[in-house]
Amino acid sequence: MSAVDVNVPQPITYGLVGYDTTLICVYKTNFTRPILTWYDGFSGTDEIIILQEMDGVVYVNPDYQDRFSLTGQASLRINDTQLGDSNDYECEVSACGKIDRGSTYLAVSESQSPDCTLQHNTQPVEGDNVVLTCTTEGIPPPTVQWFKDGYLIEESERYTFSEDGTELTILNTQRVDSGVYICNVTNLVGSSSCYDLIDVWYLPNDGWPNCTVSDEPSTGYFQEGEQIVITCGATGGNPTPELYWHDDNFELMNKSCFWNEQHPIYELTISSCTWELESSDNGRVYTCTGKSDASSETYDCDTGQLDVKYAPDSPTCNVTAENNLFKEGNEITLTCVSLDGNPLATLQWVNTSSGMVMTGTTPGPNDSESIATHSWTLSRTDNTGVYVCGATNIIQTDPLICSSGPLNVSFAAMVILLSEPNNPYKRGDYVTLTCTSSSSNPPSSIGWYRNNTLVMNSDYETVVDTDHIDGEYSGTITRQEFEIYLTAQHNSAVYQCASFLFVDYETVRSDYIIFDVFSQLCLIPPTEPFPCQTSLTGHDGHVMAGEEIILTCTSCSSNPQAELIWYVDDMEVQDGLSVPRYTHAEYNGKQTSQNLTKLMTYLDHGAVIYCEAYNPEFNEEMNSSNKTVLNVHYSPFIENTDEAVIKADVMETANLTCEVNSNPDSNITWYDSLGNEVINCTDRSIIVEIKKDTIQTSVLLITNVTYTDYGNYTCYAENYINMTYFVVYLSGTSIVFYPVNGGQSYKTEILICLMCSLILIIVDIILVYFIRREDWMVKSEDQMTRDQEEPISKNESVKPRPRGDVKRIVYKPEISAKMTVLERTYDNVPGEFDGRNNVVVVDENKYDESKSFTKVSSMLWHFLMLSCID
Repeated sequence: MSAVDVNVPQPITYGLVGYDTTLICVYKTNFTRPILTWYDGFSGTDEIIILQEMDGVVYVNPDYQDRFSLTGQASLRINDTQLGDSNDYECEVSACGKIDRGSTYLAVSESQSPDCTLQHNTQPVEGDNVVLTCTTEGIPPPTVQWFKDGYLIEESERYTFSEDGTELTILNTQRVDSGVYICNVTNLVGSSSCYDLIDVWYLPNDGWPNCTVSDEPSTGYFQEGEQIVITCGATGGNPTPELYWHDDNFELMNKSCFWNEQHPIYELTISSCTWELESSDNGRVYTCTGKSDASSETYDCDTGQLDVKYAPDSPTCNVTAENNLFKEGNEITLTCVSLDGNPLATLQWVNTSSGMVMTGTTPGPNDSESIATHSWTLSRTDNTGVYVCGATNIIQTDPLICSSGPLNVSFAAMVILLSEPNNPYKRGDYVTLTCTSSSSNPPSSIGWYRNNTLVMNSDYETVVDTDHIDGEYSGTITRQEFEIYLTAQHNSAVYQCASFLFVDYETVRSDYIIFDVFSQLCLIPPTEPFPCQTSLTGHDGHVMAGEEIILTCTSCSSNPQAELIWYVDDMEVQDGLSVPRYTHAEYNGKQTSQNLTKLMTYLDHGAVIYCEAYNPEFNEEMNSSNKTVLNVHYSPFIENTDEAVIKADVMETANLTCEVNSNPDSNITWYDSLGNEVINCTDRSIIVEIKKDTIQTSVLLITNVTYTDYGNYTCYAENYINMTYFVVYLSGTSIVFYPVNGGQSYKTEILICLMCSLILIIVDIILVYFIRREDWMVKSEDQMTRDQEEPISKNESVKPRPRGDVKRIVYKPEISAKMTVLERTYDNVPGEFDGRNNVVVVDENKYDESKSFTKVSSMLWHFLMLSCID
């Protein structure tokens, strides 16, 4: 123990308004003369000393001395407690520097009369534990007493109470525990009571539910149509149990039933069902299920399996015997089945033709069905036979029957005949063949063969009539007519007919007669086989000018062989044709082939070539081939060479035109007299291009012409085959001079200027002529060939001449063709491609001389013109 030990046992002390309240405090100490102090609040904070005891003398704070006093060793007594006294209070004991404290909270409230509510935790079931809880109210807290049916309950082995007495537990509840329970509560103010009814649930007496079935009739068995009563009962139970009947599928009985009838005297509950038995009741087990709220389990009893006798349904005979087609010689089995009846039916097969019992059967006790079968080998005499099966049992004494038949026994025709038509025939004629089979079942299907291949209905071969006539053994004779419209494919064809019989996925073919339809060849036009068209081959894509093309025309099969006609742009041609060739073709006809050889020029581009085949015996039938449009590629050449000089005065608009003919199209570029490329829509220059067929027209428009615009302009055209160019000279139409001071001297100067200009123009023209001759001299071989073959209107205005001994300079491939042309265009020096993308120009010395001379003459001419104008 420490030197000072203070104990305040109640952390919360409850007080009532108007009543005295004691705050308990005790202490222990080893020291003498301890000091006891009570605080209103906690010491060291907002506390107020209520009283203090030292050396046995008690000092009370004047503010508290009317109602506060010390009682016992160290407890504080409050007289006439008020609501404002609610606060924390602290008891402190100190001795020789040792201090210990204890505190309690005083909760003051108004006094309240007691009240209560009583309830139990669960529905009481016999054998379970039940807890009753009494919830109390009141100040001060009330005390509790328990009563059952007016008698005080005391704690025992089956009755226990909680520590505060507010809970009553009933252990191992019994049905005698049912009754009214009372909770009585009392405090200083008064008393009150609350009530709860306990109803203990329990199961019916042992052996429930109990099932019974009404007695069997005098026959010793139930049978369909008789009445039956089943009953289910239970005795006692709280609450009253529920009983209901159901079958094996737990479906409620669709019968006349009474559910849960009550007999209070005997505490008996009964459910019963009454109905007339049906065949479906046989073998069934009906179950009664009992349910009680006193248990989560269910309890059952049943009737046992019912034995209900009833007549069988009509037996069934196998459908196979009635609806299927049997083949003569097949094994057949007739089957009669009875799936119903109690007991199962006895079956017998009877032949209706003879009345003889063929077979019979009686089912055993463990059989689930009754079956009777009869087997034998079929012949055509069994066709249309009928067989009957009868079924009986102890309920059904008159036989119930089913039948199989009439049987459909297939048998093949023994003979088949094919009529012979008259010969010969020509394509377009009609011929009719007749095929007749002997009796068969089912009626024979007639099949027609041409060259051992089955023939179906088509535009040329058609079944026109089929007749069926009654035959032996209830069979059918089949007669069919087959009409043929003769075409090329029938040439030398062999026909036959056959009788088909499909039984069990097998085919029975009758005898047949081979018949040669034609004794001579059939005449056919060159259109076979259909659809066949005379074909033209040998041209795909394009061909180069100067090359030779070979086209082949091939006809379809014809008898006799076809003849061919060739057309170019719808005009018949004879030249370049080879000797026709004949080869064997379809339907024993012949195929005709012929070649057309033609040397290509640019004039052949766009030509339409086709051929036609015809048979002289069918002049009205022409078979045309596909039409081939020639695509000839050739190098460019100039069409408008007669427009080499264009005149336009100053401030007017000059139109420089270049017409290029080429295939494929050429790239066209203009260069001015200084060798600079003319850019469209810049510096008063506009280039307009027009395309029509293979001719490209490029027009260079120069607006607001000045003297500096005069000179040579080169149109450069190039495609992947070669290049060409065309030089157009631009000059003025007239020169206007305006007089200045010094009339006679002015006239003299004008004459001098005009003479000098005329001389320079003549020199330029001579130089241009020689330069263009050099250009023509080095033209490509293809251009020279075209120049020789074409009229002057289709080429340059000057005929080509042999090249002669010309010194050739080959630029490196890195130098473009256009740069070379720019050089020679600037100086009017012709050039050409050598076929390897290198540019070849004429003698370099001549090139330099002409170039220097041209520059000097051009500069003098421009200087002179400007001087004259000034």
